[in-house]
Amino acid sequence: MAAQPKPAYHPANQLPPAALQADLDLFQRILYRHHPGIFRYQTQDSLDRRFTQAKAQLNRPHTDREYRVLINKLVDGIGCGHTEIVAPEALQKYRRKHRPSLIPIAVAFLNNKLWLTANGSSDTTLILGSEILAVDSLPVYKIVTDIYRINTSDGYNRSHKRVAVGRYFAHDYAYLYGERKTNTIVVRDSTGKVTQHLLRPRLPKPAAKKTKAGSQPPRQLASQNSPKFVLQQPTRRLQLRDSGVAVLDIDAFTGKGYKKFYRRVFRTLAEKKVQHLVIDLRNNGGGKIPQTNFLLQHLLDTEFAHSYRKVRHAPDYLKYTDGAFAIRLGLASFENMPTRRPRKGLFGKTKHQKLLTDSGRVYKFFYQPQKRHHFNGQVLVLTNGGTFSAASQAAAYLRHLRLQVRVIGEETGGGEMGCNANMLPWITLPETKIRFRLPLYRVQHELPLADRGRGVMPDVPVLPSVADILKQRDAALEKALELMGRGQSVGLRLPSAHSGFYWGGDFPE
Repeated sequence: MAAQPKPAYHPANQLPPAALQADLDLFQRILYRHHPGIFRYQTQDSLDRRFTQAKAQLNRPHTDREYRVLINKLVDGIGCGHTEIVAPEALQKYRRKHRPSLIPIAVAFLNNKLWLTANGSSDTTLILGSEILAVDSLPVYKIVTDIYRINTSDGYNRSHKRVAVGRYFAHDYAYLYGERKTNTIVVRDSTGKVTQHLLRPRLPKPAAKKTKAGSQPPRQLASQNSPKFVLQQPTRRLQLRDSGVAVLDIDAFTGKGYKKFYRRVFRTLAEKKVQHLVIDLRNNGGGKIPQTNFLLQHLLDTEFAHSYRKVRHAPDYLKYTDGAFAIRLGLASFENMPTRRPRKGLFGKTKHQKLLTDSGRVYKFFYQPQKRHHFNGQVLVLTNGGTFSAASQAAAYLRHLRLQVRVIGEETGGGEMGCNANMLPWITLPETKIRFRLPLYRVQHELPLADRGRGVMPDVPVLPSVADILKQRDAALEKALELMGRGQSVGLRLPSAHSGFYWGGDFPE
C-alpha cells in the first residue's frame, strides 16, 4: 500500500504527543550535555522539575505554536538570553503568502503599567498616552507576565524583558494567544475615564497623486540647531556638538569597515580636541566581540581580557544542524590554540592562551590599549534593557576598568559578567522541525567582580516617561549633556561600590 502523502503545513496542524515527547527529550539531553551555562543560575533539580512539568502537559496534540510557547517558558528558567526557540522553516514559507493578523497598536511598559504609544486601528477616539488595562478580557498583569516568560534574558535580569514588551508586543500577543481579526481593548485616559474600544486594522491610505511628471514632495529642512553626523556607517555614527562634546551612537557591533571607522572617530576626537564623549549603547543587541574589543582598546588604559569556556563533550548534535563542517572548523581553531601565552598572537596585538580543566576548556584572550589617538577625556555610557551581549560587555568594561565613566539609563539586558554565545548553531528537532539556538561557549568577562546574575547597573538611573516617548524626547541623552554641561567630575569607582538599584517594570516573577 502506498504511503500517505504528508499534509501541507498549516499553523493549525496538530502534532501528536509521541513526537512532542521525543523532541523534548532530545532537547533536554542536548542542553544538559552541551550548554555552557545550563546550571549557572539554577540547580539541576529545579530544571529537572521544569522539564517534568512540561512533559506532563504533552498528553494531547499541540500546534507547533503551542509547543513553542511551552518550550519558551521552560527555557526562560535557564537564564540565557542567547538560547532561543524559533518556528519551523515551513512557517516562514507559509508567512510569505499569509501575513499574520496582529493587534494594531504599539505600547510601552513603564513603572509596572502598559501605555498606548501608537494607534494603527480604525478607531480614532483612542488617546495616545492612555493606560491599557485589558486586552480581549485578559488583564495586563497576565499579558505582561506571559510576555516576560517567553523572552529570555541573562541571569535574573528583567530590564531586557521590560524592553521586549514594548518592542514585540503585537507579535508576542499573537504568539501567546493566537491571531484574531479584531481585538477589544480597555484603557484609562489621563482624566481617569475608562473606555472600551474595538480594534480593526486601519485601511491603507490611497497613493498621493502626482502633480507633475517627475515632481517630488518638498523635503523638510533640518533644524539649524540639530546635530549632524560627521562620520556614519549603517550601524554606527558620530556627532559633534558644542562645548567639545561628541556622541558616538552604536546600534550594533556588526558590519564591515569597523576598524577604519573607529580609527577615524578617535582621530577626529583628537583633532577637534573633544574632551567629553557620550557612547550610546541603548537597544544595541551586540554582535561581534572583536569589534567591541577594538573600541575598548581606544578607551581603556590597561591590558584587559576575556575568556571562552566550553564543556568537553564531543559535538554529537551536529546531525541535527546545518553547517556541521563550519562548526567543526570553528571548534578546531580554538582547540589548536597554544596552552602557553605567546608574546604576540595570531590577531595582531591580541595575546591568548588555552587552559585545560577537568570540566572543559578555557580560552583566554588579552588585549592591549591603542596608543595612537587614545581617548583620555570624560566618557558617559547610555544603556537600557536592549543593551545586550557584546554591548553589555562594552558597558561592563568601561564601568569597571576605566576612570571617569558614568553609566546613565537602565540596567543592561545582557549580563555584567558575561553570557553564553560565540558559536551559536541552530538545532532542528527531527519530529516537530522546531529549531533552537545552542550557545557553545561561556563568554566570561575578566573583571574583579562576583557574578550576581544581573546586568550593568546605571550610576544615574533614567527611564523615559510616556510623554517623552510621544514627544520623541531623549531623556537619557539630555541628562548626559546636562552632566557634561555642569562639568561634573565622575571620579573613580571601585568594584565594591555596586549599586543594588534596579529600575523598570518588574512585577512578573
